[in-house]
Amino acid sequence: MRFLNYLLLILTVNFLLQFSKFNIFECDFSLNYNNQGEILEKLRGRIDELDAELLALLNERAKCVMKIGAIKQKENTEVLVPQREIELLDRLSSLNQGPMTADMVLHIFQQIIDTLKELQK
Repeated sequence: MRFLNYLLLILTVNFLLQFSKFNIFECDFSLNYNNQGEILEKLRGRIDELDAELLALLNERAKCVMKIGAIKQKENTEVLVPQREIELLDRLSSLNQGPMTADMVLHIFQQIIDTLKELQK
């Protein structure tokens, strides 16, 4: 459970910096302590929203994984396809534009893949 919290934090930061309309670099980070408190409050609120979105997306991914598992069981095909996993990780690594490193992206998604494999069994 601790890992999933860490994962959600990393994914949230990545999402916030890459895809969010709320751009922290546009915030006024003056040394006014009251202003910093407001900024922290807004950023934490946005993180809460993103966490909820990430959780919904991870659960949607889990549902897809379960459907794939059911199809594979019906067809008596191999549940684990290492080549598909390699292709998936390569694609995600090439899509990454930072600030997370490729190793961070690979680590996070490998953990997601490994965790959700349990749903295919």
